[in-house]
Amino acid sequence: ARPGEMCAVRWGDLDLDRIPPVLEINGSIARDAARTRKPTKTNRTRRITLDAECRTLLAKWHVECGEPARTAYVFSEGGHVVIPWRPDKAFGRLRPHTQKLGIPEVTFRSERHFHATQLIGNGVDSVTVSKRLGHAKPSMTLDVYSSAIPSNDAAAAELLRSIRSKPTVPSESSPAFTSNGGEDPTT
Repeated sequence: ARPGEMCAVRWGDLDLDRIPPVLEINGSIARDAARTRKPTKTNRTRRITLDAECRTLLAKWHVECGEPARTAYVFSEGGHVVIPWRPDKAFGRLRPHTQKLGIPEVTFRSERHFHATQLIGNGVDSVTVSKRLGHAKPSMTLDVYSSAIPSNDAAAAELLRSIRSKPTVPSESSPAFTSNGGEDPTT
């Protein structure tokens, strides 16, 4: 999620009892003095499946915060659950808590970049990654993050070689069989 979206998450947006747990991203906090709640960048709500470790950390955080109401912000100002963190200051506020929970130093942006590049690099399709990130189109995800992934050109060449080496017998009408791409030579 984007920093403003993470700052806008309320406890009611998390379903930690569900298997697997789910986070609903349905708003964002503006980078203004009033910390105005606004729609997401794409004006869409999205649901993101969380892993078990994330669920455990959020459940610990919920207890540490005194089990606030569903309308309270997960990341709130000085215990005032109605005032969300400022997106531009969230990393500094998060650091002591992540250290207490044993999480390495990260920022919302670095976690977002890690999330995208690791999923793409490990073969998750661009549509799924795009939906998790809240991009309007998968092409945006690929434009932004694919340059950070090492080329799989050698693996692609090997895959094609293995496909070609399988014993298949194409029919004479198959485009793979004819030198002119399957066109009827009499027309």
